[in-house]
Amino acid sequence: MLNLLPRHFVDSIIVNRKHITLFVNWINKGSDDPISYKFNLLYRASRDGNSAEAFHAKCDNKGATIVVVKIKNSEQIVGGYNPLFWNLSDSGKSTRNSFIFSFENKNDLQTAKVVYSYGSKYSIYCGAVNGPVFGCNDLYVNYVNHPDVWISTCTSCYPKLNIPRRMAVTDYELNAFRV
Repeated sequence: MLNLLPRHFVDSIIVNRKHITLFVNWINKGSDDPISYKFNLLYRASRDGNSAEAFHAKCDNKGATIVVVKIKNSEQIVGGYNPLFWNLSDSGKSTRNSFIFSFENKNDLQTAKVVYSYGSKYSIYCGAVNGPVFGCNDLYVNYVNHPDVWISTCTSCYPKLNIPRRMAVTDYELNAFRV
């Protein structure tokens, strides 16, 4: 059984409660254990500034987070779950509990696909010039070269998800998950 807190409010311009319920199911890997979660918006690029500095100021050392990215001129959303934390260490972190996902159409949950990390030492990468980085460029934003473009050029840390290599984005959000 799933219980989301707060009960009726999700502060997101990209996803709704149905998406969050699915995210929690993916985090729990399908377990039916009754767990309560709080879904707190930490960062929205359009609100807080689309830069590495703004991302790290709002998101570093906050624990488990989920990133949701809205692809420009489409209904597609992509993103990922970091069960650890972000920081400025310029290093990778190993975990089998992180995942990346895609919804071909955010209005149709049946289009959702999720893949979990192989457990590589770069399952999550924390870099000072980057925002969220999942894998060895499996899904990331690099603020130095492409602040408004998310990139997926590799499948070394996660199975192939069939998302575009370069994605212009409308916005992205990072939300903390708390038990």
